[in-house]
Formats: sequence, C-alpha cells, structure tokens
Amino acid sequence: MTTSVSNQDTVLSNTAITVLTNSSPLNQITVTKMTVCNLDSVAHAVSVFRVPAGGSTSNATTMVYQYPVSGGATLSLVMGGHTLVNGQTFQAQTDTTNAVVNLSVSYQVVS
Repeated sequence: MTTSVSNQDTVLSNTAITVLTNSSPLNQITVTKMTVCNLDSVAHAVSVFRVPAGGSTSNATTMVYQYPVSGGATLSLVMGGHTLVNGQTFQAQTDTTNAVVNLSVSYQVVS
C-alpha cells in the first residue's frame, strides 16, 4: 500500500466542473481539507457534488448546496474525510459566471 498527498485548485463557474477525479479503481482518494475563496466584492453561493463514474450532478449527488460565501471571504468546507472511489468525481459550481470563486482541495491517495 502506497500513500501520497496532493492538492488541486480550481476557479468555479456557474456550471458544474470537475474539481477532482479518482481515475483508478485501485485508488482511494480522501479529502483532508476543502477551502473556498470568494475574490469578488459580493456574496456568492457554492455547491459541491460527489458524482459516480459516468454520472452527472443531481439532488442525489449534492454534498454542499448553495453555501453562501461573503465577498472577500475564505472559508473551510466540512469535507474532510469524504472519499472518491471507482471513478467518482468531485464537481463544484457557483451561482454566476462572472464570480471569481476558487476552490482548493487537499487530499490523500492510497493505492
């Protein structure tokens, strides 16, 4: 068994985009920390989804729904310990196309 750590930073949009993917059926990815930073001057809402391989975002895959982030704020989302297995992805979006909202994920991979 091998363990490694990494991180992924993504600028969000108003449509769900893939933030993190587990592309190997032999790996387990565990989130250690997920942080959202709103660089805009007004509040925006952030949603996060855990989507099965070949699936899409839906009510059933929602983990964080329209979480409000004040303008200029940086917040930790309570996502530590959540895992990705068997081709699952974390996807995320914000409430508007013109927002400058970043999502940072730190994670551990066990293979």
